[in-house]
Amino acid sequence: MSSPRIVVIGAGASGIAAATRLAKNGFSNITILEAEDRIGGRICSVEFENDIVDLGAELVREGSLVYDLVKDYDVVEPRNAAIEVYHPSLGPLPKSFVDAFVARFTDLLDRKDDGISWQEYFDENYQKCIVESFRSETEKHLAVECRKCAENLLLFHALTFPLSEGGERFGEAPLTFQWGWKTGGYRTFLDILMKDCAKFQEKIVLSSEVIKIDWQEEIKVACSNGSTYLADHVIATLPLGALKRQYRTLFQPPLPMEKAQAIELLRLQSPSQILVHFPSKWWGSNDMVFTWTEEEMDLVDFEMGPKKNGRSWVTAIIGYFVDPRYKNCLSLYNVGDMVQEMEQMDETVWLEGLHYLNQKFFARAFPNICKPTKIARFKWYSNPHFGGVIATETLESKQRGFGFKTMAEPLLDKAGGLRVLFAGDATNDSSHALVNAAVYTGFREADRIINFYKK
Repeated sequence: MSSPRIVVIGAGASGIAAATRLAKNGFSNITILEAEDRIGGRICSVEFENDIVDLGAELVREGSLVYDLVKDYDVVEPRNAAIEVYHPSLGPLPKSFVDAFVARFTDLLDRKDDGISWQEYFDENYQKCIVESFRSETEKHLAVECRKCAENLLLFHALTFPLSEGGERFGEAPLTFQWGWKTGGYRTFLDILMKDCAKFQEKIVLSSEVIKIDWQEEIKVACSNGSTYLADHVIATLPLGALKRQYRTLFQPPLPMEKAQAIELLRLQSPSQILVHFPSKWWGSNDMVFTWTEEEMDLVDFEMGPKKNGRSWVTAIIGYFVDPRYKNCLSLYNVGDMVQEMEQMDETVWLEGLHYLNQKFFARAFPNICKPTKIARFKWYSNPHFGGVIATETLESKQRGFGFKTMAEPLLDKAGGLRVLFAGDATNDSSHALVNAAVYTGFREADRIINFYKK
């Protein structure tokens, strides 16, 4: 029997995981169609100011699937950065307080039950579980002052906005992702996945956006560049944003109602990551997180760029995260309801806004601070092949039962044969990290085909 024809849509972590798993199990007739002009999907390692930087997935959690796959190659190392919290009036907050604050915050995340929104849970528990847990009045006051910091970190953990809509994710919070790449960035992981597959990259066809999957009889996959591929099975690893944009026209016959409902109800989030370059290094070895009081946010007088409810975009920035690989660069994250507008800002607005922010928070602690000169970013929201970064469930999707599990169900023919299979982080409900989820689901769908032929 000849090897079945398998088309994998997407050369991100999920698609490459699925294809390499199939190749290593004797399946040779594999084609990977990628809409972008590069592989990796949300793994986006690029050269920036003489560094290889990650504009998407960046860190690895010990014990995760990715970690287990790379740990024997000596390509990751512990990231020992602690968190420092900076207040616009008080400067750096005491380390003893910050350590206790972070521990209490992490514990608060771990104890949330399903069925209640993050906003409701946070509002009900912040005062009694964090503020009142401190003994001294000074520390209680600092905890009140750090409410905005906690809410920003919660947005980063829950990966949803607004927090009132749920945004359940499973597994460990981002604060536990404490391993970084020694060299080469996250792209190193893709190289490890592909290393034992002879001529694997020849199977990848770039700049091939799929616009139609006809799965009635012999499967036909059509691309916007005019090419067409016949297949016995398709593994679709399209990001949720791409599915939201085109699922009504992409599949023929149309998707079952349940899967269409899941695509509609799941929410797409995009915590924005920016790499910021400075003429020289002025910071230490720890991450630097901002906290704002309501009064301080109202007093911000930076006028360039978007505002929401009268408040500048600079108040949406979580802080800087240190990567020892980068000589003169810091990673910056922001979340919330201005991310899409901030993605469209001109570089000059970014540089001026960050300089304003740095002077406000860091000038006393770092007298040698200098003005940033350049940024690197990937516009995840406005790129139609992504439309965002991370899929999250909402309270409505969970209540109606149309969520990640629905997304993972394959399309079958009348005899129960596998036609179109689905992978990617929107099809997995057991991992917070999008790369772990993507790889796991790619392996899962490859194994589904492997086991189908074993029968």
